[in-house]
Amino acid sequence: MIQGVPLRRRYEAAFILPLPNEKRLTDDGWEFSADTRLPEATRIFLATTLGMQPLERFAGEQHFVSPDVDASALEDDSGAIELVHIKLYDMRAEHLLKMFDASSLAATTELFFPPSWKK
Repeated sequence: MIQGVPLRRRYEAAFILPLPNEKRLTDDGWEFSADTRLPEATRIFLATTLGMQPLERFAGEQHFVSPDVDASALEDDSGAIELVHIKLYDMRAEHLLKMFDASSLAATTELFFPPSWKK
């Protein structure tokens, strides 16, 4: 800890997005747009399949946590999920992809891993 602030661990980012969607990398990061929303089964996938604990819902965002993964579900004004931002700390991307592909989400959503900045 530095002055009471926990150090951030390295993570790999992933996103669950509705299909179809558009992705743009801007100076501010990735921006996504879609005409549809994610199914409610997305929350079940996070809680049951990934073993995440749902936390508070505040200002259009619901957080989920586990020892290996954090996720934020971003919601529209009606509470429908626009996208999920996932931070993989101690889980390999291949493991998440395998669980996603075996889920009902794979038919109507996309698991997107942004290209790595590693050289």
